[in-house]
Amino acid sequence: MAIFSQMQFIERMPPEQQNRLQMRQIERVLRFAHETVPFYRESLDGIKCIPDGEMDEAFFSSLPLLTRSEIQSAGLELRATRTPPEHGPVYLQRTSGSTGKPIEVATTSLRAVMSHAHTLRTQYWNRFDVTQKSVEIRTAYKPGAEPKNRVWSVLPWSGPSKRLDINLPISELFDQFINEAPSSVLSHPYTLMLLAERSRETGIQPSHLTTVRSFAEMVTPNIRQTLREVWNVPVIDSYSATEIGIIAHQCPENETLHVQPENVRVEVLDDNGNQCKPGTSGRVVLTPLQNFASPLIRYEIGDYAEVGESCSCGRTLPVLSRILGRHRNLCVLKNGERFFPEIQADLKSFGHLRQFQAYQKTLEDIDLKIVATRPFTQTEKSEVQAIVQKKFHYPFRVNIIEVDDIPRAANGKFEEFKSDIPEAKIDG
Repeated sequence: MAIFSQMQFIERMPPEQQNRLQMRQIERVLRFAHETVPFYRESLDGIKCIPDGEMDEAFFSSLPLLTRSEIQSAGLELRATRTPPEHGPVYLQRTSGSTGKPIEVATTSLRAVMSHAHTLRTQYWNRFDVTQKSVEIRTAYKPGAEPKNRVWSVLPWSGPSKRLDINLPISELFDQFINEAPSSVLSHPYTLMLLAERSRETGIQPSHLTTVRSFAEMVTPNIRQTLREVWNVPVIDSYSATEIGIIAHQCPENETLHVQPENVRVEVLDDNGNQCKPGTSGRVVLTPLQNFASPLIRYEIGDYAEVGESCSCGRTLPVLSRILGRHRNLCVLKNGERFFPEIQADLKSFGHLRQFQAYQKTLEDIDLKIVATRPFTQTEKSEVQAIVQKKFHYPFRVNIIEVDDIPRAANGKFEEFKSDIPEAKIDG
């Protein structure tokens, strides 16, 4: 609770003061990494020439970016030879590998303490009734591994939490969800939308539901609209990563995201490596501030985000307007233009369409898998092709493939658009 109290003070602190505190903590991370992490001994050698407490943003911004491939290649070279005793035991975190490049980093018990504090912050912001039951829909525990008497808040009066398997068929998952009758649900946005659509089809509503929380995927305007229409609840989103922890929480007064500066330094960089201005988007680069076991300094995580203006809520925390997706979710045109396509809302007019996924094979071809309650007519296929061409700003050859199901990834995530265009081809 002491950390949470400090966080309440920080979130109203002038941004310049927040930034100074962050830079002090980053300096501690850099000096510790230089002393104890073999990977950084050369790249951080310049820190020796800087007097204590005088490291500035210019030095920090001059440091090289860290990629997922480098983390994989570095292996144990990226782990500290010792950690501060007060940070607690060291344990490993492994990402799901949805990018095709799973990574493993070491962290300490301090990470869990900070995670609890940041979870408490969003519960407080949104006035969640944590005495009620919560359901998490995510990757299932291994048999016999689910903890007993799980709760969803660190508060002593927290209600129980139950985990459901996100990879179940949606009809079975929906039945379990309804039977649990939770007050709160946490899952990936796409899964939440499928459950809401199932509610619409069956006429069965989650009778006690007051809170919907999302993570791991982009929340589109169409998903928010569907959940409001069907369940009459807003979506409270968060942005996190296995190797980092909490990155940002949705503002309680609007749909933007507040960066959690006590936990992570967030940079959003344009193609020239400069910090993006509000209203523009770029690559997300992260530096966790509390992980001394495997310091990730200027880690290019692979996400894209849009920087937001200062928030009208009065909190002075940095703002991200939205998370756009990963590099593989960018559509690429022949002229080099790249953008994140969104056709979900446009395809809603086809009432028999249940699921779709678009895949860019080449600079000329898009495969569009669709799941529907009846076959699409040739006229409907032509209409869909025209929608894709209009929204994708190019007369792609759109190959419509009707299938019975489009499975999610093993980690439960679902991507409505993926591109197979190599980065080198994009740049050239």
